[in-house]
Amino acid sequence: MKTTPSKPIFGGVPTAPDVRALREEYPESEMEPGDIATYEEVAALIDVEIDSHRYETVTGKWRDCVFADTGIVIGRSRGRFYMLSESEKLQHAGGKIRSGVRSVRKGGRVAAVVDAAALTSEERKRLQHTHNRTAALLLAARLRKHPEAPKLTE
Repeated sequence: MKTTPSKPIFGGVPTAPDVRALREEYPESEMEPGDIATYEEVAALIDVEIDSHRYETVTGKWRDCVFADTGIVIGRSRGRFYMLSESEKLQHAGGKIRSGVRSVRKGGRVAAVVDAAALTSEERKRLQHTHNRTAALLLAARLRKHPEAPKLTE
């Protein structure tokens, strides 16, 4: 395996050639729910080590590009990449939403213990904005019906 030379944060090694190689080797038009490739197969194709930052960067960009262009979600687990079925996508989306709500809740708890007296006027405004946004997001997460949600058809 080759080692990727270290580059400054801006102007690093482009991911496009490696992403293109992955998309050519694993075309979306031929994907079906289930296994696509093992970590080892992907690492060999892009010629990097599995535990390298480059591997994470390229495979993350590949998965993001495939999702943005086709709506196909490529998951990864236990040494393999796989295409999620519609049911798995729904489960994945629910997990991400629950995770986001937990993050908002924790951020709100941290903001609640900030001593406003020790802040500047501008910082107090930001703190109040943080409290308002946290409350709005948590309230929205508790609502059972969302009138703006799209109607699902069968």
